[in-house]
Amino acid sequence: MENIEFNFDGTDYAIIKFGNSISPQINERVRSVCEYFESLSQKKELPDSIVEWVPTYCTVCVYYNPLRISLAKIKKILYESVKFNGTAKGNSGTLHEIPVCYEDEFSPDMKNVCAQSGLSKEEVIAAHTAPVYTVYMLGFLPGFAYLGGMDERLETPRLEVPRVKIPAGSVAIGGRQTGVYPVDSPGGWQIIGRTNVKPYDVFRNPKILFRAGDKIKFRAVTKDEFALLEKQSVGEDSCGGECAKERYVATSGIKILSAGAGTFIETSGVRGLQKDGFNCGGAMDECAMILANIIAGNIPKAAVLESTLLGLKVEFNGECDFCITGADQNATLDGTPVALYTKVHAKAGSILALSAAVSGLRTYIAFAGGIIAPSVNKNFCGIKIKSGDCFATGNFFAPKEISVRSIPAVFAKCSARAGVVDIHVVKGAQFASFEGDSARSFLNAVYTVMPASNRMGCRLDGEHIQCRGGTDIISDAIPWGSVQITSAGLPIVMLSDRQTTGGYAKIATVIPSDLHLFAQFVPGTKIRFVLVSRKHALSLLKKTNRLLLKKYSEVHYV
Repeated sequence: MENIEFNFDGTDYAIIKFGNSISPQINERVRSVCEYFESLSQKKELPDSIVEWVPTYCTVCVYYNPLRISLAKIKKILYESVKFNGTAKGNSGTLHEIPVCYEDEFSPDMKNVCAQSGLSKEEVIAAHTAPVYTVYMLGFLPGFAYLGGMDERLETPRLEVPRVKIPAGSVAIGGRQTGVYPVDSPGGWQIIGRTNVKPYDVFRNPKILFRAGDKIKFRAVTKDEFALLEKQSVGEDSCGGECAKERYVATSGIKILSAGAGTFIETSGVRGLQKDGFNCGGAMDECAMILANIIAGNIPKAAVLESTLLGLKVEFNGECDFCITGADQNATLDGTPVALYTKVHAKAGSILALSAAVSGLRTYIAFAGGIIAPSVNKNFCGIKIKSGDCFATGNFFAPKEISVRSIPAVFAKCSARAGVVDIHVVKGAQFASFEGDSARSFLNAVYTVMPASNRMGCRLDGEHIQCRGGTDIISDAIPWGSVQITSAGLPIVMLSDRQTTGGYAKIATVIPSDLHLFAQFVPGTKIRFVLVSRKHALSLLKKTNRLLLKKYSEVHYV
């Protein structure tokens, strides 16, 4: 049998690795393992504690609930999966022709690729459009296809500092890979062109254009041709474009008078869609969300409002109980202060107002009976609300009366910590590449939370870390809490709205029981990483779960 590596360092995930190159043979092995899991799932022989599996070029990352399945059983299942001989080899796939405009306004990084390759712009375009590429996997974002077959001369390192926003349709190169950005998003690849083809379209059937095993051929077009294609693509939505105007409104429940700095409808997120590039999403501070729901009398996973920093104002269209947790934004109900972690009754016409946070960053509001949350198929990063939106409440289940006598101190205080906060981590997938002085520097350093942090990741400033061979890797899965090291040597802790896959080396993974802390870290917060064993991480997770749900019968995995 070929040299297969297994990594079981993660608290809630394990990795099978079939090498370190982009090749059809390796990808067939990856797809075969995924077929094995799909087969077990269809036959209902797969434990429901295995949440999902994410294929990449060389690896399969298997996510599971460590509170419901032992590591020994996970190992047995993964060892059996690599013995499976599937039918992936026989999938020839569909051929897609993708028109690309390589003009200057769409190719800001073409000069970098030319400098790296020693080729002219025309030669780069010729080399990029010559191959028939194979879709090896989907990841990073919904519909983002990772392609194999790129001319080796075009290999170009990722940007040292990823862009905050890359336009949808951008065609880019990242290391040995090329692909198309399906939606506006952050990213670190070198942009060399743009296409009007939509790899992901929520109003199209199928929503995801490409599948693993498909073929792609890029075709160069002029700016005029691109403009014409762009016009032709307008109005092609299956619903005639009317769906884009859809707002999730209700005549009773709550009305958003002011959405503030940024307010979302969030749940505990959605699992099972990462293989198509959909991130898990969900509340940044899952502990605060769960506590708000428990106190309000809801199931732990009920949808809540997540308010960031300041400015949310809500009008009640009918009587409703609610609970506020997380950051302290000096909440008032009709001008009267509202206590955190307490069930409060609102009358019809009452106004709930949140001002600037005095402690923490994100506040959670649970309404008795829950609130309507649109489908994840239409919104994969939570539901960003706007002023004037209305949502129904209390329509899905009868609230349970639950007495919560005290809130564990570990959850009640949001980022009101002086000095340096210790964050527990386990070894990341590429930890070995940082062994020695780099790993010690990482663990001894004190990092500062930067203002550029968001729901995708917490950016840190401090000690620059060196990775043997550089931080660019063949893209693989990004578990929640992964600590990526960028080309600039600085860590980014990947959070709820992270991409599903990525190409920066991961030195560590924040353990599940510490992840909620990052939701409340304000810029300037000082943190230090502390390496612990998987066994210790699991014991802390069990403790957190026990504290959260001691008043509730449902077992919930945080």
